[in-house]
Amino acid sequence: MSLQTYSPEFSDLIISNEQINHIVTNYAEGTFIGIEPHSERFAPVYGAKGEAYRAHNPVKAFDLSVTLSQTSHSNDVLSTLLNLDRETLEGTFTLTFKDSSGTTIFTENSAYIGSEPSQSFAGGGGIESREWTIHLPNPSYTLGGNGRFTAEVQSNVEALGGQVDPRWQSS
Repeated sequence: MSLQTYSPEFSDLIISNEQINHIVTNYAEGTFIGIEPHSERFAPVYGAKGEAYRAHNPVKAFDLSVTLSQTSHSNDVLSTLLNLDRETLEGTFTLTFKDSSGTTIFTENSAYIGSEPSQSFAGGGGIESREWTIHLPNPSYTLGGNGRFTAEVQSNVEALGGQVDPRWQSS
């Protein structure tokens, strides 16, 4: 088995529309991208006598949080997109998040920003962060790992109808 490696320097967040193609830069220290489902996909339901059921929620949405340094000019891009959306209702954009040191990727063609992040300013030489939340109504995605697949895991993924990029296939 090969050594699995994640490297944040190979993680890119790209925002684009008809006017721009922007690679987000100057993330804050620590967790800089967070992606979480907007709602549970299947919820457990139990009957009066303990019968077990599940309720399917067809919503596929995620919320992506990106934490930037207050010094990042990507704040300007996001702020301008939000203002454009408020004024024209045409501030949606394509968002791609890709971990090139692994197989995780998210793509959304109708991403949008719900609100500005909270603002704080520090004295004494401190630099604050700005956490933006971007809504992904119906993304295409793969939640993947890092490093080469073992033959067994590759076989399992393919048996389930998935594909393994040649770069990550077992040797």
